[in-house]
Amino acid sequence: MHEVAIIEELIATVNEECQKNKIDKVNVIKLGVGRLSGIVPHALEFGFTAIKNGPLLEHCNLIISEIKPVYSCNDCKFSFSTNELCYTCQNCESRNVRLVEGEDLILECIEGKGA
Repeated sequence: MHEVAIIEELIATVNEECQKNKIDKVNVIKLGVGRLSGIVPHALEFGFTAIKNGPLLEHCNLIISEIKPVYSCNDCKFSFSTNELCYTCQNCESRNVRLVEGEDLILECIEGKGA
């Protein structure tokens, strides 16, 4: 379950950012997870609940939003979003498309307060 490693890295990043910005209590962490990232959001939530510790994250909520796949056609330059893997342009039916969003994991926001 690589989600645990992701959560460990997330917590390390949050700790680092909180030290830089003098935040001593985090209320919310917002993540964007690409639908095609291979990451299971429920497993992230479970891992976060199991691993978070200490006063910094004690009452923190993890909010996960899904990033839908976005494709761009290299032939007609049309961009489109879909919930599935896509190999054909929805505009010109070319097979010359590329994925431009949807495989990402993005730390969107850390909400907290300082001393």
